[in-house]
This record gives sequence, structure tokens and C-alpha cells, in this order.
Amino acid sequence: MRICLTGGAGFIGSHVLDALCAGGHETLIIDDLRAGRRENLEQHESHGCHTLAELDICTPVAGQRLLDFGPAGVIHLAAQPSVMRSVAMPLLDCEVNLAGSLRVFDAARQVGAKVVAASSGGTIYGSHREPVGASAEHFSRRSDSPYALTKRVMVEYLELYERLYDLEWVALALGNAYGPRQRAAAGYGVVAIFADAMLTGRPVQVYGDGLSTRDYIHVRDVAGAFVHAVSAGQGIYNIGSGTSRTTRQVLDAVARSAGLAEPAVDWQPERLGDVRFVTLDITGCVELGWSPQIGFPEGVDDVVQATLAGRQLLEDPR
Repeated sequence: MRICLTGGAGFIGSHVLDALCAGGHETLIIDDLRAGRRENLEQHESHGCHTLAELDICTPVAGQRLLDFGPAGVIHLAAQPSVMRSVAMPLLDCEVNLAGSLRVFDAARQVGAKVVAASSGGTIYGSHREPVGASAEHFSRRSDSPYALTKRVMVEYLELYERLYDLEWVALALGNAYGPRQRAAAGYGVVAIFADAMLTGRPVQVYGDGLSTRDYIHVRDVAGAFVHAVSAGQGIYNIGSGTSRTTRQVLDAVARSAGLAEPAVDWQPERLGDVRFVTLDITGCVELGWSPQIGFPEGVDDVVQATLAGRQLLEDPR
């Protein structure tokens, strides 16, 4: 199957590419490499399973490149992914996550793609000041940050394109993805940030009281969900573990994996735009035939080992 993968050189996108290449799909990657990294694609250079177009999805030339490729399916991951950056720069967030997404969707419509699979997020369900039951796909959506708003409106555009143009689509509302290739320097992704701080002897910065919850999902499970979604499903599905963990629990899990009994912690005030409690109901995607395979302790070990390997490479580049 010919697939156009936007954001394919990024953290999640490169793992989706791994799964697409393993499945024998022919893939066009559209990525401007501002957040993505060319080295994330190196393991596939000799296989000929993908082509990289170094383009910004907000530009007309990116839409034209998608049209020229003529994909049967589009997996749309290119995004401005930071909640905090969206609060600081809401216009940029809108330009990338909404206008850029719309350009991708319209090109997919024009080329007659069979399906568009897009990345949304658990933030579309908004914040709760007290822990509640897991958010299901039909749960009322609200926005506590520009990022959450653009991701919510993006899904509404997909719903509109289905009504107007019969475009088939699936949106995956992701929990907090973590795993190898996530960069602590990006400023989001607490498992990678905690691991990097602990393994370099720096205090771990924690915002708030450490009792906020998130639903953590390993990136390889996320990749499998996207490949599955291209051939099955319609509408929005939550992709997570179905279990919430507090920031303190994540801190303890990373410390255990790193072999630290009492990591130093730099407690900071809660940040504007942060969601307090998130748990995702994954019943819908399980009924669709997908379920997470990688447990949290195993996944954290995966991140710690990848962080150690990356630091050793920096110290001895031979």
C-alpha cells in the first residue's frame, strides 16, 4: 500500500515508519526536519521502502508533493506537539496543527485517498480537578490549552470532510507516548526527561505536587495502532494503556530502572495549560482488534537503556 506519512522523521513517526517498512508498504515521508531527525530514518536507507520530502506541511508545495505521490492512505503525525509552546505561541500552534493539517486533509481528498489516519490527543477531553473514570471517545470535549483546541478542531474538520466529501478517516487520541528516540531536550515527555536528568546527575524538575495523572503508552504500541487504523476503523479511538499513573509513580519507576534510591527533585509550580488528571478508556480500540503489548516497567527500562546508549555514543563517537 502506498502511504504518505507526515512527520515521519519524528519520535512517533519514525516508529510508525518501522512498522510500515516491516509490512512492505511504500512510504512517502513529508517532514521539515525541524523536530524530526534524519538519523531516525537511517536504519531503512538501504531498504528502499521510503522517500523523504523535506517540506513544511503548511506550504502549498507539500500538498502538491502528496498529490504527485498518489497515496492510498495518509498517516498524519506532523504537528506542533508541545502544550507549553502552544500557550506561549498560540498562533504558531494554530498555523501548524490546524492550517497545516487542513492542507494535508484537502490534498488527501483531492487525490482520492482511501483513508486518513490522524494523531489527536487525550488533552481534547480537558482537565478535571479531581480523578474521574476513564474518558471514552464520546466524552464531552473541552480545551484547556491552544494545543488541545487545535487537536479537537482538527477532528471536527475530519468529521466535516466525511460529510462533505465522503473522506474516510480515523483519529487516534493518544495518551502520553514514551520510548526510544524521544529527546529530553524537546521539553516534553517526562519519562525521557526524568531518565536524562537522573543519568546525568541533575535534579529532576517536577511541576505541581506530583499527583497529576497521565495514561502512558509505549511508542511501539502507538505505531502498531496507526498501522492497524489505516486498514480498520472509522472515527476516533483512544490509544493508551487504560491505566493512569501519577507523576510521582513515574518518577519512582524511572529511579528504580536507573538504580537510584532517592533521586534529587526540583519541585516547581504547576504550569498554565497543564491538564490535571487523564485516563483513557481504550475499550473501543480493543474491540477494533488493537491492544497495548508493552508494560510500563518494561517500557521504562527501554527508555533508560536507550538513554544510556545515547550518552555512551556522545562520549565515545567511534
